[in-house]
Formats: sequence, structure tokens, C-alpha cells
Amino acid sequence: MIDYVIKHFFEVASIPLVTRLGLRYIDECPIPKKENKAFQKWYNTSFPLTRFNLADAREMIFRTTVSKKGYFVRFIESLHSKNGTEILVLDFDGFAEKVKSNDCMGVTDKLHELISDEFEASIREPVYKFMRKS
Repeated sequence: MIDYVIKHFFEVASIPLVTRLGLRYIDECPIPKKENKAFQKWYNTSFPLTRFNLADAREMIFRTTVSKKGYFVRFIESLHSKNGTEILVLDFDGFAEKVKSNDCMGVTDKLHELISDEFEASIREPVYKFMRKS
């Protein structure tokens, strides 16, 4: 679908260079128990749980933007309450800058791969089990 849209967009708009091209994935993940040990069995978290107890947290947020494999990844991990239930939000924004229009599909594929790798690095086996049940 992305290939179709990109191809037709560039047929209409002759743009030689895209200043920013990105993919964003936002995952709302379950928290089995709001307790450090249980949470760490499910997630490879960026939260400083050795310093702050998850059970005491109203909110936790970690945010970074880093360069990876020639591209950029903005990652936000946040703990929220939604409809009275605690959830973990994993927000991945992979992007590239100054992309030639004829390279957009290849860059999109690489960004998808990069985000997928980061998602897999953020979750553990119990999350995979949960996803297979859903």
C-alpha cells in the first residue's frame, strides 16, 4: 500500500527530495501487575525501577531520539492509566531526513525493520504469549 501511494504521489508531485520521511508505531501494552519484578518479566524497560517503585508511580515517561543505522529513532515509553487500567505505551517514530524521492520505498522498508527490532528489544516472552492469545 505504501509503495502504491508513494508511486502515485510522485507522479502528481515532482518532488526530488523529501525533507523528512517517517513511520510511527504506537503500541498500548498490558501491565499484568503494577509491581517491578512482574513488570520486568514482561518488558525490557527504560524506566529507572531500581530508584522508583512502579507501584508508587502515577506516571512514568522515558523519551529519547537517537541515530541508528544511518536513520533516527524517537522512542517514548510511558506508563498511563486508561479507563481505570494501567497500560504501557511504546511509541516508536523512525525517520530519515533528506531522502531522494526514488529512495523512499527502500528507506521506508529500513525504517520498518529498525522499529520492529526496537519493539522486539522492548518486550519479553510473556508479551509474545499475550499477543498470540489475542
